Amino acid sequence: MSLPEVPEHLLVIGAGVIGLELGSVWRRLGAQVTVVEFLDGALPGMDGEVRRQAQRLFEKQGMTFKLSSKVTAVDASGKTAQGRRWSRRKGGAAESIEADVVLVAIGRVPYTEGLGLKELGVKLDERGRVDRRSLLCDQCSRHLGHRRRDCRVRCWRTRPRTRAWRLRKFWSGRRVT
Repeated sequence: MSLPEVPEHLLVIGAGVIGLELGSVWRRLGAQVTVVEFLDGALPGMDGEVRRQAQRLFEKQGMTFKLSSKVTAVDASGKTAQGRRWSRRKGGAAESIEADVVLVAIGRVPYTEGLGLKELGVKLDERGRVDRRSLLCDQCSRHLGHRRRDCRVRCWRTRPRTRAWRLRKFWSGRRVT
């Protein structure tokens, strides 16, 4: 992220690790930082106590949080982008925040084009992500470390148990039915 000068007000959309890290940097450089998060707390996916302590730490630094809110529109007309609009997820009236810069730090985008996944038989969903169900064995629903049914290598769960295998398991102490 390259800006010619420190913005007066920075709006961060998304309270994940990247959004909070960059918001913290710009806050220490002197910008007023507002974080808008769709979920009810910062750092989703982390432990609850870590989330609460981290949010307190960022609030002590001077960052403002708008939790359980979603951004519905961003108006970037004019010299500075102003009129950022957000609304509460659980009802409430839509509000607007004016900021000089907006940092969108939500989620990740899959980069699967040009990898040749379709030639390998890997299915993609409508968003370009790998469909994990296509990576499961048809016979035992385990992950595809052992290949699919059309492969010559059979899954260890469906491999026929020979007499030698049963004897080996019997003498090793495990009773095999």
